[in-house]
Amino acid sequence: MRMRNEKTRVTGHCSVKHCPWRIHASPLADGVTFQIKTYVPNHTCVRSDATKEASVEWIAGKIENVLRENPGMKPRGIKNELKKYGVNPQYMQIYRARKKAMGSIEGCHAESFGRLPYYAKIVLANNERSVVTLQCDVDESESIPHAPFFETFFLGLSALRDGFLEGCSPFLGFDGCHLKVPFGGVLLAAIGLDGNNGLFPVAFAIAESECKESWEFFFENLSIMLSGFSYDKPWTFMRDRQKGLVETINEIVPNAVNRRCARHIYANFRGQFAGAALKRYFWQAARSYNVAGFNFALHKIKELKPVAYDWLLNIPAEMWSRHAFDERLKNDHVTNNISESFNHWVEDRRSKPMLTLVDGLRTKLMCRLQKRKLKGLKMSGDLVPNVERLFGVFCDSRFSKENYIKAYSYCIHPVPDPTFWPQDLEVEPTNLLPPIVRRMPGRPKKNRRNEPGEAPNVVRRSNMVRCKVFNDLEHNKRTCPYKGKDLELDVPLAQLASRKRKTEGSSSQFVAPTKTKKKTKAKSLSQPVPKPPISSSQPLPNTKHDISMHVAGSTSQPPSNSGAAYLPPSFWRGLGVSPQREIRSKNNQDAKEVNPYEACKQQ
Repeated sequence: MRMRNEKTRVTGHCSVKHCPWRIHASPLADGVTFQIKTYVPNHTCVRSDATKEASVEWIAGKIENVLRENPGMKPRGIKNELKKYGVNPQYMQIYRARKKAMGSIEGCHAESFGRLPYYAKIVLANNERSVVTLQCDVDESESIPHAPFFETFFLGLSALRDGFLEGCSPFLGFDGCHLKVPFGGVLLAAIGLDGNNGLFPVAFAIAESECKESWEFFFENLSIMLSGFSYDKPWTFMRDRQKGLVETINEIVPNAVNRRCARHIYANFRGQFAGAALKRYFWQAARSYNVAGFNFALHKIKELKPVAYDWLLNIPAEMWSRHAFDERLKNDHVTNNISESFNHWVEDRRSKPMLTLVDGLRTKLMCRLQKRKLKGLKMSGDLVPNVERLFGVFCDSRFSKENYIKAYSYCIHPVPDPTFWPQDLEVEPTNLLPPIVRRMPGRPKKNRRNEPGEAPNVVRRSNMVRCKVFNDLEHNKRTCPYKGKDLELDVPLAQLASRKRKTEGSSSQFVAPTKTKKKTKAKSLSQPVPKPPISSSQPLPNTKHDISMHVAGSTSQPPSNSGAAYLPPSFWRGLGVSPQREIRSKNNQDAKEVNPYEACKQQ
């Protein structure tokens, strides 16, 4: 700590009070060279690893290479990593340093939007016949001109389109999930199914919000990518009641068959008509393959609650029940779980900057196509495994091994790192800005909102209190009744405090400490119970049923010369012995409390 830092003298001393360490220097005659005049090298204080010199920038520089190899490292791991430098920063310092280091690795969230026009052109150059569309918000009516703002971005790769049209059925599930970034946004996706009932992502888009304008932009580009939705195919779309999605499908693809996710229908159904029986009959109606089973389930619902029966009749059966699905499609999915699975699959990318997010999804899809292609080449037989397990014989060409390999026979070509992009690349716009953040009043909410009737995600904490000294469940360390008392123990108190409780099946036992200095396994307390000194000729009473050990707080104290161990109630309870057990006399059935030491003497 510098006490004086002047042109004529420099003095420093230890920051700890009463520590004698001190150094003093002053300039020589030339006025440039300083000479140490006083120096006390001895410290009487304890070295502290807290330092103000370890700033956020310094910590970020030290952990940047570590985070490149392990991006998911937690603050606790970073803190252990910094111990080799002799510093112990606070949690918020580590949090800010990690955020700064990840920003230099992955890029800034705001600056990543400006690279999207360049990225779109590079993708089109390496993946021909792909559809990449970037929509900006340019307001020319304002008096002060400004750069355009980001609105929506669509990416449909040619390899996914060709594989979907040649090897998958015309079935698509649509859904959106929120991005966990400072500027918000949603990720819209169209997910198909391959012959083995596996996910086949077709296209995705990033928009400011999930609304009708966003879905119109998505479907217009999806229609261009798939060369229109022809009438000769039974196009079927699985959806929920997303904002603007129903209206968009009816306008752009009027010939498509709409299915509604049965899980979301039941969530609304359960909000008004709860009950285990209604739930069972609802799913029986949704999964029924024939009209008889469907009508039987609805009849049961009508007997239980006629209002619930009328509520389900308002939804056309071809939207949610298997028996009414189009037989040409050969698809019996009643839920939109394929979209939910895709949202979970991209969970680790949803918090990344925009450019890292888009290219990360492209990389995951590229690897997925290659892995599934290798999986298809290793298949044995003419059918895919899931269909062969169910039927065992050839049923349809859509579920053949050859058709499965066709879906994954195309390749997504890689995109070079931004450092290798050509400098003379001409794009428009050149300075794209991030979208305007419209913050709602109040604290931002990160947790997902629960559906009606869904149980809240509450972490239950145990209210059980345990003493850290004696491991007793009846009190804690602060209210310990044995605190400050002179206890006659065969083992030190520190060893008693170190014992742990083990649970085996329904019985529990305590582990007593060993008296050896080496680290050995603790011995079980299944050893003989310590007993008061009595004559060897006297028969010993049944310890478990006839005698109770002395505990603190009892009116009768053990003899001072007994030499017996005095342990808390939890010690004996671990052995299955009650601290204060009533002993019944053979001649008298009335129970009375007896001092065990006196009882042993009388015998």
